[in-house]
Amino acid sequence: MKNMIQISCLALLSLFLIGCGERSAEVDNPRAHNNAGLEFQYPGNWKVTEDGKKGELRHLLIESPGIGLLVTIFMLPADDARDIQGFAEIYARSFKEEVPFGDVTDSVFGSIRQSGEYEILSEQFSMDILGVKTPHTRTYRRKSVADQVCFVVDQVADEHHSKVAKGVELVVSSLTYETP
Repeated sequence: MKNMIQISCLALLSLFLIGCGERSAEVDNPRAHNNAGLEFQYPGNWKVTEDGKKGELRHLLIESPGIGLLVTIFMLPADDARDIQGFAEIYARSFKEEVPFGDVTDSVFGSIRQSGEYEILSEQFSMDILGVKTPHTRTYRRKSVADQVCFVVDQVADEHHSKVAKGVELVVSSLTYETP
């Protein structure tokens, strides 16, 4: 799982460095992703940039067109899955250790809450890159699907939240899995 977190960190950093702003999620013109039993919709101006498997761990990356958002989906067997708090703590610690330059502040976690099929946990932190401190929110969602546990992790700069929130909701609300 650490390699998948490293990939997520590098993808987010590249978005931060090469992007030129965030555009609103195009939820009125969604795309569909359907591969190996995992299906969801996502905004028409976003891209699934990775869909891979390493051992029992499956991971997907969804990127918005600007610098504001990275969504990562992890699927793993229910027997191997951590609770949401443990998963979030490991993810946050690995992210902080793997950012190649700049600083990431210590995380502040909220309370776990339930919404529909998902357990949800939010994390607040800031990234300081080249002297620019940017507050971020990372939201972890956990749900059981068939014989798997799915974690959906979205990370967004707080200033871009309103532009991407409907897109994240589209992904989360449409996600289904059937054992292939």
